[in-house]
Amino acid sequence: MIRGHLRIVVLTLLKKQEMTGYQLMKEIKECIGSKPSPGSIYPLLELLHKKKLVKVRKKGRKKLYLLSKKGNNKLLEINKKKKEIMGKVQEGINVLESISNGEEYIFIKSLLEEWEAEKLPLRRLNPELFELREALLLFIKETNQKKIKKIKKILKNASKELKKIHNEKEKRDN
Repeated sequence: MIRGHLRIVVLTLLKKQEMTGYQLMKEIKECIGSKPSPGSIYPLLELLHKKKLVKVRKKGRKKLYLLSKKGNNKLLEINKKKKEIMGKVQEGINVLESISNGEEYIFIKSLLEEWEAEKLPLRRLNPELFELREALLLFIKETNQKKIKKIKKILKNASKELKKIHNEKEKRDN
């Protein structure tokens, strides 16, 4: 987990529902593919409680953590900064697009727009997408044409399979 981002993830998850530290660790693993250690999560929860960003409710021997009003305000502030950053990223992509042929940026722009509108369900696929990204980065400077051809074939087949799954879902929905 990237240092410093655990706080944001915890606050975001606690906005949805109250959770124990253990539930948070499991949910974070599900979301991002790596599970924070108890040595990371519990001191963070204590710090968030001390700063009054979360409340604690005892249920038997368990502590349930929930977002406080102050924590919710902090999350709103973070989301405002996220929007500002996304605006700067969009500006950068627009500049890159204007000085290139633009085709390679169409996909990035559409992904960015979908992500900004929170229409991408990538969170459920995050660990797998991270692994795919890591695998693709191994070949980013690849010059061997046979390998490039193989990679393209794999990606094309994966795309076809994903579209098949999507079409099956649409047929069932109609």
